[in-house]
Amino acid sequence: MSGTKDHPLQPALLEKPLSKRRDSEAAQKAKILYSSCINENKIEKADAKPLLNLLKHSPFRWPVLESNLGPEGLWSERKFSMLQTLAALRGQYSNSVFIRLYVGFDDKISNEHVIKLDQASLSLSAREDYLENTTEAKSYRDALLQFMVDTAVLLGANASRAEMDMKSVLKLEVKIAEIIIAHENRTSESMYNKMNLSELTTMIPQFDWLGYIKKVIDTKLYPHLKDIDASENVIVRVPQYFKDLFRILESERKK
Repeated sequence: MSGTKDHPLQPALLEKPLSKRRDSEAAQKAKILYSSCINENKIEKADAKPLLNLLKHSPFRWPVLESNLGPEGLWSERKFSMLQTLAALRGQYSNSVFIRLYVGFDDKISNEHVIKLDQASLSLSAREDYLENTTEAKSYRDALLQFMVDTAVLLGANASRAEMDMKSVLKLEVKIAEIIIAHENRTSESMYNKMNLSELTTMIPQFDWLGYIKKVIDTKLYPHLKDIDASENVIVRVPQYFKDLFRILESERKK
């Protein structure tokens, strides 16, 4: 645990009772995090229960586990909303799936902030790991597949069902790796595509961009974005990726 010379961070400080009146928000979060990590007996006793409880919530239901989670964890195609799931993953857990959204300085108007939309990263570190047929790349794909299968089985999935479903997941990631814009093609000019949300929706109508942004954006951090509408300007860094992405997703089973 690190700290400055004058203000070392000592466990004793974090072990003091939490006080919403005296402790700053940062101190409260630090104490909660420390407490959750240090209680190893509670962690061992809880095992996978916290994650399984999370996976019973509508946006996070995982079809491969439906035989283990019971009726309340049953995945329903009719009730499934990709927007709700992507927004919950990004908004609640800062996990960007398919779409990376952030607020940054406008590349050409340096004193203004703007919403930027970019491609998200995949599970493996490089797109070549999905596309090359080298022994090394194949070993990475095999390891990723085995990790996904093992995780599902540890959470109660049937082994053969887990292998079948995770092979489909890997195939989807390979398809997305094929459309990801390679680093050498991500030039400043090609990535500066400024438009309003109405124009983006016209270009890629398969997704509710405004609805997604409204669910994801932290209005406490960016209060001026609280009441955004379709006239809001955004910078779409990879238009072709998004066009190809939703073409691929439309052809995939929702499950």
